Amino acid sequence: MILLHPFVGTAEAFRDIAHGVATRPVSVPFIWLAQEIVDWSPARSQILNAVMLLVAAASVGMLAAALSAGVRGLRDGAFFGACVASSAFIVFPSNIGTFAWGVGVSTVIPALPLFCLAMSLLLHAGSSWWRLAAGLLMALLSHLSYEAFYFQEITVLLISTALRGSRITDIPWRAVIGSAVVSVGCLAFNRTTSDGVQKTFHWDFLQTFIAGYSRIPSILGHAVREYDLLIATSVIITGLAGAICLARFVGLWRVQIALLVTICGVVASGFLYAFAGYGFAAEGPMARVGVILATYYSIGSGVLATAAWSATRWYRLPAFAFCLFAAIAFVALGLTARSRVDEWADTWAYELSRLSRLPASIISNELPEDAGRRIYLAIEDKAQTFVEPATAPWEIAGAVAWKASQTTNSRRLMVDTWHGSHTAPYWFSAPGNWFNRWNGNSFEQGPCGSGGITYSSPGAELWLWKTSTSELTRIEAPWEYGCK
Repeated sequence: MILLHPFVGTAEAFRDIAHGVATRPVSVPFIWLAQEIVDWSPARSQILNAVMLLVAAASVGMLAAALSAGVRGLRDGAFFGACVASSAFIVFPSNIGTFAWGVGVSTVIPALPLFCLAMSLLLHAGSSWWRLAAGLLMALLSHLSYEAFYFQEITVLLISTALRGSRITDIPWRAVIGSAVVSVGCLAFNRTTSDGVQKTFHWDFLQTFIAGYSRIPSILGHAVREYDLLIATSVIITGLAGAICLARFVGLWRVQIALLVTICGVVASGFLYAFAGYGFAAEGPMARVGVILATYYSIGSGVLATAAWSATRWYRLPAFAFCLFAAIAFVALGLTARSRVDEWADTWAYELSRLSRLPASIISNELPEDAGRRIYLAIEDKAQTFVEPATAPWEIAGAVAWKASQTTNSRRLMVDTWHGSHTAPYWFSAPGNWFNRWNGNSFEQGPCGSGGITYSSPGAELWLWKTSTSELTRIEAPWEYGCK
């Protein structure tokens, strides 16, 4: 839905986006520009996402270079480390889902490049007030475009302190305190802004966190299942070889401290997602929650690559082992990434086939007089996968509107979605393991066993569309479907 405004490139579109993402105001110009570039074209959308993946990867490489350059003896290999970090980010398993998903890129861009730019300034701020101010400003803009990087500046600053061999008294307290104040301020802004994307606090966050992050090895293993053993072996050997090289410059115990701080940063981000009800995932649209892990994995790869490059004079065997097994890991991750992309391509092919069976009355230029009181429910006949066709209300509404625009050359169906004018039918899809019920006046749906209602809408008529056919069936109340 977010890319399908009926009047792309206009002031009206800008205002609607600003209203829809009021808690992420910095993302508004990017989304507006993305709408203009994409202009309802799926191919343009994927090209834009691919370019933004390269931009995000380059920014991660820049941060890895900035982190390495602050360690004595590693400056000469910083460029090599930056290239490794960027490559690692591109093939990291969860990034496939993040960037293949039509709007997943908005969870990374511009937040991640702004965060990396902020940290590149803060890491070398020293006694410079202008660098400190500029870095905190970039961090502020990053947090006001997406919430994933709250408080992560502190993690990177502590990693840098550990690798530089500084004492606790040498921690850049101005940058640490300033970053904490910025994150707290943005968090308060998010919670007090009434419009836009505001996540609901979930009291079962600890269970959600444990359920997801205790299974990180199996979740990542499933995402790279074609070569899971080869990738795990290569990553472990690469990490150990790189750590040996890095210990040559900073000492083993400082490498261990940096690793511990990194783990703490990933755990902190996991709790932030769990507060909003999200566990950990590495496939499908939910893979966007892995952006912090992907960032730290890539930065760590870059720093270790820099150390391996710089240690070739003294530790040739560990440096050679790092380069060899890193290359093996990259090739294997690239091949598994191709498999995950193929899954998205298969789902897109299925979506096109499904939309081709939409009843003609739905995608015609003439809407029924009572269209605003109708509710349409799409029911799938296929087994669930990690990459599902349009499912959430805003997704299925956008998919139907896009198909209608291909047939009628009109984008009018999205006017109601953006403005809430109640002139077009409401659209829902029935996910697996969700209840769906209709009492004649309202439709409700939510996860089985939760008892909570996730989506609902008032209406006078419920019409069922089994996506394997082109037929609509009117449903009489009371009616329930799913969770049996």
